[in-house]
Amino acid sequence: FYILLSSGLMQVKFKKILTFLLISANLLFVSAYIGDQKHWREDWLRAISFVDENALPNEIAIMAFPESFAPFRWYSTGIVPVYGVTDSLSQNSERTREKTISLVNNKNGIYYFKYLSQITDRPRIIDSSLSDTGFTKTQTHDFRGVGFVEYWSKK
Repeated sequence: FYILLSSGLMQVKFKKILTFLLISANLLFVSAYIGDQKHWREDWLRAISFVDENALPNEIAIMAFPESFAPFRWYSTGIVPVYGVTDSLSQNSERTREKTISLVNNKNGIYYFKYLSQITDRPRIIDSSLSDTGFTKTQTHDFRGVGFVEYWSKK
């Protein structure tokens, strides 16, 4: 695009003025794009740092997926174990319930990453399993691109 633009500018009378205007407009639009947080990438680093800093002993993180997401494994320091609690992407409700209950049964607190749960846990089996095992959602934190991270604790 810039090669075509520069070759076209060679044919125009006011080359310097048009070049200045194009570069200025380009810098203005790029800085507007970069300065607007809604265009930024998913903030997994901040979400995982938050969990690592706030987690107490005997607390875990869970996700509505068969295993933990790659960004969690990449940024995690290993302080908080993370588990995927669905049995597969097509999710068998009973097996997901069993897997969730077995993982959270003896825990004091759960950080539930809701990322993609609208797709992978539409019937909200994980939420009901946490409630059935005595957990109550006490806090919800929102991280850009990652979505909500809910903290569930024992009643």
